[in-house]
Amino acid sequence: MTKDPEELTPFDPQILKLMIQNKMYSLALDIYKTPITVLSPNSGLTALDVMSFNYYYGYVCTALKKYNEAIKAFRKVLIHPSNAIHRCSVNAYKKYIIVSLLAGKLAEFPKKCNETIKMVLSKAAEDYKSLEDAIDVVRILISI
Repeated sequence: MTKDPEELTPFDPQILKLMIQNKMYSLALDIYKTPITVLSPNSGLTALDVMSFNYYYGYVCTALKKYNEAIKAFRKVLIHPSNAIHRCSVNAYKKYIIVSLLAGKLAEFPKKCNETIKMVLSKAAEDYKSLEDAIDVVRILISI
């Protein structure tokens, strides 16, 4: 049986993680170039599986300097419905800030992000936001 390339399985996050550990970024991007649009209700996927997949995909895109794609992937982690704050969410937010800076943008929370999650992530990533604020001030001073 062949897997539908648009369907996420519980194995996909782990496959991406292994590819990252082995620095196989280009291969990972080739395999997952088709956007995941299907989440089968009987697949056994958890919210953490979906968030992990998007986190790892963002990591791969960052390694390949595809910053806009990485930002999209990290944003998907931040807006994914979940009953808990996962380490994956915190790490995705930190990387979202850094990659946004690399892309010359300011990282703003997605509008669909839960307010409680925003509050917790803001606290967990205070140093990253301070860095972003400092870089923004430097940009303003340079443009004067």
